[in-house]
Amino acid sequence: MAKLSQGAWFPSTSMNSDTSSRRPAKYLRAQSRVPHQTQTDHGNLVAARSGKVLFHRKVRSLRREATRGRRHRAIARRPRPAPGGTNQILNAHLDLVLKLTTSHLTMACFSSEAWFLGSLLLLFVTGAEAGNDTYEPTQPPRIITITADARSFYLEFRARNEVGGFGHSYITLGTVDASGQRRQTVVVGFMPWSTDDDYWSKFGMPVTGRLGVTRSDLLRRPDARFRIAVNESTYLHLVGKVRSLLRTWTQYELVVHNCNSFVSEIASSVGLHTPLITAQYPVAYVTELRALNAPLISRK
Repeated sequence: MAKLSQGAWFPSTSMNSDTSSRRPAKYLRAQSRVPHQTQTDHGNLVAARSGKVLFHRKVRSLRREATRGRRHRAIARRPRPAPGGTNQILNAHLDLVLKLTTSHLTMACFSSEAWFLGSLLLLFVTGAEAGNDTYEPTQPPRIITITADARSFYLEFRARNEVGGFGHSYITLGTVDASGQRRQTVVVGFMPWSTDDDYWSKFGMPVTGRLGVTRSDLLRRPDARFRIAVNESTYLHLVGKVRSLLRTWTQYELVVHNCNSFVSEIASSVGLHTPLITAQYPVAYVTELRALNAPLISRK
């Protein structure tokens, strides 16, 4: 051992080369007076801490179970809906909506397929007969002022076949006087404007159209007709509607916007049921229109 100044003794470097041997003597004397913790004390401390953790875990678990039990009891005490209550009504309503939606989708698919097939048929037939000259010059609609002796009014839907053509549908309005004599006051239909428009329309191309009347509309006997009685206010409303459509209906399409479409527009304005498909021959269209509304007219 080597003796150093200030009365501090340090072990020789040759005996112990640890770093603690180079610490000051004052630090070593203070450290020597603190008792070291034994292995037994350390084990007891770890066991105590582990027990405390387990205790708190158990308390939290019991609290969660108590809260869950109160929640289940609260749910069990809730009043259950009586048979035929709100839940069953909502389920019945949803079932009804689903059934109606399915039926509408089925009808829409059927209508679109029927329209497509009818359009192809019309284009095939009229395109094959496009060389036939069945066009008649279009004149302005025939609209005559009603007389003072008019007692009742009527609306009539007409259609005719044309040799080598598509046919034509149109409407007439008229009055009936006190003696029962009928008088035609309005004759109008929707058709292509000119000869070229009539030719290209048979291939399904959109062309210029107009509301008007032809010579055959005034002279030929229709192949199908359907007449209903209307009051004076409805008659005046229809005359005003014809004048309005005269300014707006300017494009004719054989399978989309044709003479049957005009008949359907007039029929809908007076509350009649109309066929779903307008892309069909006019005589067949007016015949179907009459069949759809025959029960309604008979009840009146």
